[in-house]
Amino acid sequence: RALRAKGDPEAAIREYLDAIRLEPDDFTAYFNIGNALVDTGDLQGAAASYRDAILRKPDHAESYYALGMTLADGGDPEGAIEAYHQAIRIRPDYAEAHCNLGNVLKRHGRVRDALASLRTGHELGSVRPDWDYPSKRWVEEVEWKVALLSGTAQPRDAVERIELAALLYAESRHAESARMA
Repeated sequence: RALRAKGDPEAAIREYLDAIRLEPDDFTAYFNIGNALVDTGDLQGAAASYRDAILRKPDHAESYYALGMTLADGGDPEGAIEAYHQAIRIRPDYAEAHCNLGNVLKRHGRVRDALASLRTGHELGSVRPDWDYPSKRWVEEVEWKVALLSGTAQPRDAVERIELAALLYAESRHAESARMA
């Protein structure tokens, strides 16, 4: 970890690979390689390394969480959603996983599902003194989008009309979406 902290992820990876040669089932080495590969920008390699960690310790919620972040950043939202669900299954009080799940769902138009995850993440995290996620704002934003979708609120401007059209389209409400344009 020290080499990674010093900004030398490649050297850290070499050290972790040496550790794996000595102890092939050490899940932490695979997890740490994943973290170092994220630092280098190799998201596919990082995802593979997190999966290797999961194979060795399937109840490590943090490996699923890191995999979810990597998959979300790498353009695989469905994979990210599944990884976050696994992290939450293992650790139901994992506020960060709930919030990240909610944000992936929100980005992909699944705002009703997103709201539940974001609310749970906010409720779990906001009581912690170290909580620095803007989860209250996220919940409020998604509550507004759900109100728009349900018709209990109306778009205030052209930008919100376009956003509502996209949300309706994501819910396969194509005719309603077209009327918003």
